[in-house]
Amino acid sequence: MSRLIIPAGMARSGSTLQHHMAVEIARRGDVLLYDYKGLARMLDDGIGTLLDAYPGDGYVIVKSHTLIDDLRPHIVDAKVLYIYRDIRDVIVSWMGFQDMSFGDIITGRVIPNLLSMWQQWRPVEKLTWRYEDVMQANMTDNVREMADYLEVELSRHHIGKVADAIGFESMNAAYPKHVRNGSVGQWKDALTRPQLGAILRQSYNGMTVAAWLRLHGYEATF
Repeated sequence: MSRLIIPAGMARSGSTLQHHMAVEIARRGDVLLYDYKGLARMLDDGIGTLLDAYPGDGYVIVKSHTLIDDLRPHIVDAKVLYIYRDIRDVIVSWMGFQDMSFGDIITGRVIPNLLSMWQQWRPVEKLTWRYEDVMQANMTDNVREMADYLEVELSRHHIGKVADAIGFESMNAAYPKHVRNGSVGQWKDALTRPQLGAILRQSYNGMTVAAWLRLHGYEATF
């Protein structure tokens, strides 16, 4: 029976890297049945129909930043991957990727939406990574950790091959309009003090960005 892998990380936080890593691990472990190229909400016939279309002992991979209703019946048996990042860097990346002004970010409720999606996935059992830790770690260690979580046995050779496939140059070639430089702490130079204050005050369901940052070990300062 096929199983579901859901790369569900925070947008602009390395979720594409997690997705690509999962695909490479499953492919090299010979357990990849299907990798859906869109988001779960774009499926015409739903998750159940997709899983039925790819029976077998392996994985179907579907990315979704949002825990949509169609995913909920499958969460118990799914392998969920989550990654988060300093929201201030998320905003800098978002402005560049979407060509949005800071004012558009604020009026467009981008930040409350990010917090909402984080709250949706919070109670779900998952492999959770902090973006900054992933960028500083040896990538082969990240690959090994994910492979263990996915219960996929890989040789040292294949672990190295997966690590090569998710390096910056490889990712940039695979996703030329999606992957940016990914450096940590860009917000310190890119955002003004008033902008940072506005970000910290943004909230969703009682959770401010300042509180979210402290909860995840970031300093809520500017």
